Amino acid sequence: MRPIAVLSALLFSGYSALAQQQSLPIGPYGAPSVNVITFCPSGCTYAASGTYTPTPGAVGVEVNLYGAAGGGGGGGMVANGTTAGSGGGGGGSGAFCHAWFPISAIGASQTITLGAGGTSGAAAATTGAGANGGNGGQTSIGSLLIAGGGGYGSGGAPGATSSGGGGASCLLSGQNANGQIQGNFGPGGGVGAAGNVPTYATGVGSGGGGGASSGGAFAGAINYWGATGGGSGGGLTAAGAANNGASGSYNLYQTGAVGGAGAGAAGGTASSSRALGQWWGTGGAGGAGSASQGYPGGAGGACGGGGGGGGAAVSGGTAGGAGGQGGGGCATLTEYF
Repeated sequence: MRPIAVLSALLFSGYSALAQQQSLPIGPYGAPSVNVITFCPSGCTYAASGTYTPTPGAVGVEVNLYGAAGGGGGGGMVANGTTAGSGGGGGGSGAFCHAWFPISAIGASQTITLGAGGTSGAAAATTGAGANGGNGGQTSIGSLLIAGGGGYGSGGAPGATSSGGGGASCLLSGQNANGQIQGNFGPGGGVGAAGNVPTYATGVGSGGGGGASSGGAFAGAINYWGATGGGSGGGLTAAGAANNGASGSYNLYQTGAVGGAGAGAAGGTASSSRALGQWWGTGGAGGAGSASQGYPGGAGGACGGGGGGGGAAVSGGTAGGAGGQGGGGCATLTEYF
């Protein structure tokens, strides 16, 4: 077999030529003979982390990993008529990482660890800031390949911006709620602005949107070739006027959850019927702000969509809205014979 670095650059279309060069078996009409094994929260071969043991006769395996996303921050609570405030920031999305390995590199078995979606940030119940969301976990196959998890969105607060979580990359997780770029081209979340869009590499996550100190909400960033970040929750103006939650954004295969009045919609979730390499969840929408009760952000879609931020509320109301949970991690393994 060729070195792993070369195999990583090969796609399905190139397998037949590789098979002929290396005397590997192929299926009918020049197509490879394959076996697909999936790990994801539901509807897969395995619905949790587990152990991959190569099927006898397999000569190589294509691995696609999807890191989990960060959770959205909870909405803040403001004093009516005195100051404006922000809704919670959206969570950053997890990374998509792809590689080929000869079976000799796998050995007898490898542990598949699925990242857990970041927890939702609790809403403020008294005047002050909402809680931060939780960061998304990494998805890995042993130590051979790691897909980073998305950063969490910060809680909204009176007179202050909230920040979206940073998007993840291979090996590295997105930074939490600070809007700065995490290494290996993972983009930052927005600070009182829309999340940042990946510009360099296929498969890195996109940043979540951050809420403005004046009460405005901003969307998670688009990401054509990966999962997307969540939208921020709607805030409140100094006069107590409410703002709608922002949308989670879209990728090449799914539309994002649309923001608006009320609770944020959940992001799109991957299906086991989808072609491999396209299991990218989209971010949840932010919940709307409200004088009486902030609305919760939408959950991020699996695999790896960021949670939406919760909406802000006015002191004397029930509470702000909680952030949405980040989408969990997934893994697909395609064996070649």
